[in-house]
Amino acid sequence: MKASKAISVFISVVIGIYCLITVILFAAVFMGSMKTNEELLTNIWGLPKSIYLENFKKVFVDDGFFRYMLNSFLVLAGGLFGAVALSTTVSYGLARFDFKGKKLLTFYFMIGLMFPVQLGIVNLSRVVNGMKLGNSLLGIILIDSAAISMSVLILRGFYHSIPDSLSEAAKIDGAGEFTIFARVILPLLKPAMGAVIPMLAIQYWNDFFIPMVFLTRDEKKTMPIAVMKYSLGEHTDYSKMSILFTVIAVSILPIMILYLVFSKKIIAGITAGAEKG
Repeated sequence: MKASKAISVFISVVIGIYCLITVILFAAVFMGSMKTNEELLTNIWGLPKSIYLENFKKVFVDDGFFRYMLNSFLVLAGGLFGAVALSTTVSYGLARFDFKGKKLLTFYFMIGLMFPVQLGIVNLSRVVNGMKLGNSLLGIILIDSAAISMSVLILRGFYHSIPDSLSEAAKIDGAGEFTIFARVILPLLKPAMGAVIPMLAIQYWNDFFIPMVFLTRDEKKTMPIAVMKYSLGEHTDYSKMSILFTVIAVSILPIMILYLVFSKKIIAGITAGAEKG
């Protein structure tokens, strides 16, 4: 017991130190975005002497950074719509029906968690380019919509937790399978969707690899690619570091707020899906 408690304390301390370092780095980035470049270089860890908003004017007004944010929001919205539509129906079929190859299909989605998309990027490129969707946000949306392995397994676990008696009662009342799914089952999935949607949103917003491969035109680029452009371009010059800090802060803030609001639901949803699946 003593050894177990010591290990638990050690892990808690390590996690606490990690969280503290992360918070300090985030704070430094956000404070740096509100400093002049001279102040940033001489006092990177301190509070800004005054709120300096010219960096944001430079990023949004002069550089037109809004278009990258808009692209990311479009990919996020489209990817979420496609992924939710697919994962809710696929997981419903896996949980509620018995058919030949069901275990193999479930194993297929489990394998999808083990292998990164980078391994299939050549064949994926052939498919996207064959559909004439290269350099298109629609192509990215379709790829994101197909990345449903985690959400399918989580939702499958929630479907198993719903009593069959609800579906049977609806069938007695004359409801068809689609009606049962749309009017009986889906409303009960709100706790699960509260976990799945933010998890997918974080994944799509932070996705760097797929947009980097398929989006080469500047007006089509998403936020992570835009951040790379700033970090590898002229803004690596020390005289423009405050602009780089501003871009990073702007790209982090929306998804950080989303995670802070829904973090408990994400963890609860993943845990429940694993336990009941």
